[in-house]
Amino acid sequence: MRRALRLLIFWAIILTTFPIFVARAETRLSTSPRFSFLGQSLHSDSIAHSQISPQAGPPPPEGWIALAEDKDEGSGTNLKAIQGQFYFGVIYFQVTHWRPWSTLPDIDTGIGMDADQNPTTGLPDGFYPGQDTGIGADYLIVVGWEGTQMWKWDPIIGFWDIANPIPLAYLDTPDGTNVFVAGVFLSDVKTVGALDIAAADPKSSWDWMPDVGHATLRLLQIAIYTDKYFYSLGDTMHLGLNITNPGNGTTIHLAIAVEDPKGSIKVILSKHVLLPAGLSYSNPNFKMFTLPSIPSGIYTWHAALLEEPGHAMLAHDLSQWEFV
Repeated sequence: MRRALRLLIFWAIILTTFPIFVARAETRLSTSPRFSFLGQSLHSDSIAHSQISPQAGPPPPEGWIALAEDKDEGSGTNLKAIQGQFYFGVIYFQVTHWRPWSTLPDIDTGIGMDADQNPTTGLPDGFYPGQDTGIGADYLIVVGWEGTQMWKWDPIIGFWDIANPIPLAYLDTPDGTNVFVAGVFLSDVKTVGALDIAAADPKSSWDWMPDVGHATLRLLQIAIYTDKYFYSLGDTMHLGLNITNPGNGTTIHLAIAVEDPKGSIKVILSKHVLLPAGLSYSNPNFKMFTLPSIPSGIYTWHAALLEEPGHAMLAHDLSQWEFV
């Protein structure tokens, strides 16, 4: 969370200078605490061999967007924080607990996603104990005792379609830690381009994060890059920029800055930008610079998409290069 806070401060400074057979909620909630009521407990040895899914690679650490934090209620491992990001067609979440688990079945974390941002569709609010999210989750990512997969809400049976689970695109759940990362393919989620998010862990006495309400993840991606790493006097730098918006058209604030070896910042672009629906922009020659004599050392390009108004972080990327 310190990284996320540092990024927010950085840009603030720049811009200011479960087929199921039960039909009634009271019957569903009368069983032991879990999201499904036909769920199967996975053996720890089978989980240990599938901690990292080969379908997609890990997300970049600089891309995380803080979504929600939660206080320690003292039960179980207890939820602490959730971050998210959209990266090359995969929606990633990083969930932190207050205490580590020994093996994955010690937790039973669910990440509910309202993909159409319509609280009247999907999982009814108040369905589970303590649920006061204001959303109708259309999908549920489960990680822990009940499995490692995603379920889709079935409006016909009025419950999760557990008989047809959706495989995760990425999973990193090391034993003996308090953090896991899970990802799902965008192609498996029918969305308008933004997800309303709430997480819960039944094994922690139905701990919800946030306790009331929800967070929102905008599915935007930005990438900034150079044509090489080392540069010297007189070289031409090709600065590339990619922006992806798989959802509806939206207006954001685009900011690009360069940081020198001493940490000084120079903004080269700060403007409102309309991102059309379905945008996939890629330009390896977004800017070109002939480098003058500058101090040697490592420089860093920063690029961010910020919410309008308010300048909340929506997506961020960085790229380092060295002048020799």
